[in-house]
Amino acid sequence: TNILHQWNVDPVVEADDLEVLQLAYRKAIDPFDGDGSIKRTAYDKICELSSGYHIALTRGVATDMIDTMKQGASEHRLERLDRIKGDLEGLYNEIDEISERPQKYEPGSFAGGGAGGPPSKLEFLKEEVIRLTGEVGDDAVEPVGAYYRPGRNVGLIEQAQDKIEALLKLVEVHEDGQVNPYSMPWLASCCDKKAVPRCACLVGRYQGCGQECYLWVEPGNAKTFRDFVLIVLSLAPPDAQEMALPTPSGVGAANSPNF
Repeated sequence: TNILHQWNVDPVVEADDLEVLQLAYRKAIDPFDGDGSIKRTAYDKICELSSGYHIALTRGVATDMIDTMKQGASEHRLERLDRIKGDLEGLYNEIDEISERPQKYEPGSFAGGGAGGPPSKLEFLKEEVIRLTGEVGDDAVEPVGAYYRPGRNVGLIEQAQDKIEALLKLVEVHEDGQVNPYSMPWLASCCDKKAVPRCACLVGRYQGCGQECYLWVEPGNAKTFRDFVLIVLSLAPPDAQEMALPTPSGVGAANSPNF
């Protein structure tokens, strides 16, 4: 029996989706990101997704985002970013304290806490984290919805979370010292077919501008390529009609247990 592998691919036409896909491809061909522009753009997009979909960033992500945005910033902006960083540090400390000793904060301790009412202390702190991180990007935006916000499409929120995680995989620096595979060359290219090694497990060919160009992946980088494909799939969302189907409502990761 012959097995036929088929791909059904819908074109990506939304400007935001094209922007993040272009960012991923730029990182693939320029892994060192010498001027830091790719990482800065990635964090700017993360800032926008976090604020727009009400997703609270962790301490490590927020800290690295601010440090990245400080590179090349004006003196006035540096002062603003330092202030935000200091305020966030206080918020994260309070969040850690509540998370470690939740018995100190019973649901009834805060008037009206819970769905449909004012936020609990923990929810309020995460709201503040979202508000402050929303001011870090180049084009600062206000968080959507505030406290009495209507329910959101859970599918869209999860999609935004997946995009944030995918962008982080491309640019994050591992705290344990492990090298980010996307910060090291894993793709090779040349305009001479003879330069393509026989061991190459994946080879792409493009003909344009009067010449042929080749791009390949060697066996040692096959896993990086597979993981990169998963990142691209996370950045290219399902068809918009599928996301428009009725789904349960949610409030995003501001109240996520995985925060």
